[in-house]
Amino acid sequence: MGLSSSSFTLLKVKSEVRAQTSTISQQESGVIELQLNDLVHHALTNVRSALDRLVDDFYRVEISVTPGTPSSGLYTCTVLSAGTVWDLNKVSLWEGTLKEIPIYPRRQFDGLRSIYTSTDFGTTKGIATIFTLAAGTIQILVFSQAASLTGLNLIALRPPTKETTDANTVDLPDRWVPLAIDHCTMLVFRRLAKQPPAEVEGRVTAQANMIASLLGAQIDPQKVG
Repeated sequence: MGLSSSSFTLLKVKSEVRAQTSTISQQESGVIELQLNDLVHHALTNVRSALDRLVDDFYRVEISVTPGTPSSGLYTCTVLSAGTVWDLNKVSLWEGTLKEIPIYPRRQFDGLRSIYTSTDFGTTKGIATIFTLAAGTIQILVFSQAASLTGLNLIALRPPTKETTDANTVDLPDRWVPLAIDHCTMLVFRRLAKQPPAEVEGRVTAQANMIASLLGAQIDPQKVG
């Protein structure tokens, strides 16, 4: 598409989508325009999901976690907002004294707590679990004999940010924004029960095959794009 990295604003992405959907009627275009921000974000999320670990570093963040007062060695941390973490299977937990704290599935974590006391872990070791609550919020529990936890941080992948301001840059590495534009174009046509342009479908298929090859070949994400 010939887009430069400096032009990947929400406005430019929507303009490119409009250009690729210029064959739809004015009436249909008016209906889609009201949904376009949502469709762009949907497309960005689809592409991010398909890319998987190839773009993990772009979305990796460090989230400060506030531990509560321990009860028999169990720290119930302040819950994180829904949508804070993209994938709970790709997280790590660090603390100043305990260093990296092993994270276990909730059932296994509870099982270990039934076998061991916090004294068994001492003041320099511990275990943790992370899980979602009914409201979609995220709970972290830490089990340790440590008298306090300082500098507790969750290293996680954040979800793509939904942009609503036209001047803002869309939240995807530059290399993959043209693919998101094609995805969004296909979403528009499918929303209207119409056949997407063959050239757009062809590009999406070719890119999907390339991504599958990169993931299957264990390509270093740092060398992609």
